[in-house]
Amino acid sequence: MLPNFAYCNSQRIFLLIVRIPQFRSEPNITIEEVLGQLLKLDVPDGVSVLKRAFPTSSGSRNNVDSFGEDATYRIDDGHGYAREEQELFKLMLELHDQVRRISVAIFQIIGAVG
Repeated sequence: MLPNFAYCNSQRIFLLIVRIPQFRSEPNITIEEVLGQLLKLDVPDGVSVLKRAFPTSSGSRNNVDSFGEDATYRIDDGHGYAREEQELFKLMLELHDQVRRISVAIFQIIGAVG
């Protein structure tokens, strides 16, 4: 049984997953697969897909619908997904790292390593 703080961090990750906005599937992975990765606590891989789907700046997105031409209009910083990056993705990665560290510490204490 995980201590309360490890359990709470896992629960916080799950609550953050629910807040992820809808996005278009990539050719090699579907939305359901990304959510499945996150629910299985494969957070680094899941977040890397989400970062591609929600770029922090509009210019960094590799848009397949651009028809090979650059946009001619000016884009301000408000069109990126910096908020999702800060409030969801970065926090998920931090919580995942904490859960991983806590789990390793528990394994060391109970002698389950080696």
